[in-house]
Amino acid sequence: MIPAINNFLTSPLLVNLSQNTAARVSCETGMKAVGRPAFVLMDKDLDSSTKKYSSAKELLYQLICLGVYLAVIPTVFKRGTFALAKNGILKNTPGKGVELFKNGKQYLQYREIANLDKAARTRIFENKIDVTITDAKKKKQAQNLLEKHRKTLENLGKDSKLYNALKNEENPEKYNLLYNALETGSYFGSLIGLAILAPEISHHLIHPIMKAFGLEKDQNK
Repeated sequence: MIPAINNFLTSPLLVNLSQNTAARVSCETGMKAVGRPAFVLMDKDLDSSTKKYSSAKELLYQLICLGVYLAVIPTVFKRGTFALAKNGILKNTPGKGVELFKNGKQYLQYREIANLDKAARTRIFENKIDVTITDAKKKKQAQNLLEKHRKTLENLGKDSKLYNALKNEENPEKYNLLYNALETGSYFGSLIGLAILAPEISHHLIHPIMKAFGLEKDQNK
């Protein structure tokens, strides 16, 4: 049991998740969308109609928040932050990585592979999955992930510095300064998206949606 927990806590997937602001906020908001309505429904002091109304309203609010966040972060802040880094704060700074990538998405795909150990990266270059994976479902997931990483390598180009670093180096450069810049953009985007945009948009959408589903007839009541 302990080794299984240790493997989970140290897995590259969890490490990447814990270091990604967008992923963390998405997980947190998703858990709220499930947990908060569930706790409302379990409250024995509320009557059934109040439970139905409150849980539906909370679910809609969290889903709208998640939608606003996902719409704002990938399309605005990460692209904007990468452009700002490339043309501003990291301009004319060789070795920081910004000149090697087309956009933030390509950099994050590169970093995902760079975070893997040498053996895992070798399997990607050999177009193989881990032979110790025997479960059919896990093998399918591993194959899908392999195809994703192979696509990343193809986009980097076989003669590129990045491609060779991933292939040959024990610990390829991860360009942490560029990563920190993107995460800072995501952080400020989460503040703006969840604290300002989401509540305002939710205010205008929740009641019409609930009325459409017959969950609210008199807003004042």
